[in-house]
Amino acid sequence: VNYLVPARPEPVLNAADIKRKYVDLPFIVNSMIDAEAKRNIIILDACRDTPDFIGVKTRGDKNGLAYITEPERFLVAYSTQVGMTAADGKGMEHSPYMTVLLEQLKVPGLNVDQLFVRVRDNVQELTHNEQRPFFKNNLSESPREKFYFNRGK
Repeated sequence: VNYLVPARPEPVLNAADIKRKYVDLPFIVNSMIDAEAKRNIIILDACRDTPDFIGVKTRGDKNGLAYITEPERFLVAYSTQVGMTAADGKGMEHSPYMTVLLEQLKVPGLNVDQLFVRVRDNVQELTHNEQRPFFKNNLSESPREKFYFNRGK
């Protein structure tokens, strides 16, 4: 299970404490499903090692985020490949992924597929191929119905 943990997390005493203090990703996905939206987009710039603050072993102690099976009408974008870790952007205002994503969101006329392909390519270039973002689009939209963050109107 993936948990969303802030950059400055509260310490936890044990694995059960994690469930009390942090939100698990399946809860968010299920809440989005319950809302019955036409489309759901999750952007995860959070592919990190299990934080040092935890200090407890969990059954899934692995690097990065675990893959989630996204339901119909979901697009899930990851800042790096499943099981890998993403750069935090030391000395930068944002991580390399967020820096590139914010730049690409300003470009008018990119549908979500075009946007995330450009993000992937630019992050790879910025990180000298050490980080490769990916996304899974299960929105089931026809080309005319593609979603745009910035249509440019």
